[in-house]
Amino acid sequence: MILALFMVTFISILTLAFLGSAPLGYRTALNAVFEQQSRWLARAGIEDARLKLERDANFPPPLGDEGKFYTYSEELHPLGGGEALGTFDVIIDQSLKEAPYSLVRITSTGRLVRQNEEIRKTVRVELDISPTDRRAGHETEENPNFFKIVNWNEEVQQ
Repeated sequence: MILALFMVTFISILTLAFLGSAPLGYRTALNAVFEQQSRWLARAGIEDARLKLERDANFPPPLGDEGKFYTYSEELHPLGGGEALGTFDVIIDQSLKEAPYSLVRITSTGRLVRQNEEIRKTVRVELDISPTDRRAGHETEENPNFFKIVNWNEEVQQ
């Protein structure tokens, strides 16, 4: 009888401990989902900037003699309309645009606000804009990396 009572008590304690840890596991899983969503928002900003640079010769607009940075933000909405899913902020850095570097740096931060908490993910890339190959002895050939991303870096901020 005492053994049965001990077993019931022990199983009850284990059950309560397991149930107490469930919300923590749920919160951790939810944070992982939100982090991935902010990552994809940042990647959407990178792709948006890359396509604008590739398709529009006048993008970004002239920045003047000293202007090397162009910044813009966009909200992403569901296809049918509705509340914004999140925002990406893009910075286009043209300080290395001229030879010998011929690079454009793009920084995009995906921002997601869920449950009164902002989750941000930043992606930084370098885009090769040299039309000719950089390798020694191949300067007259087309650049196989023209308008491709040659460097990629990600970080999370909460």
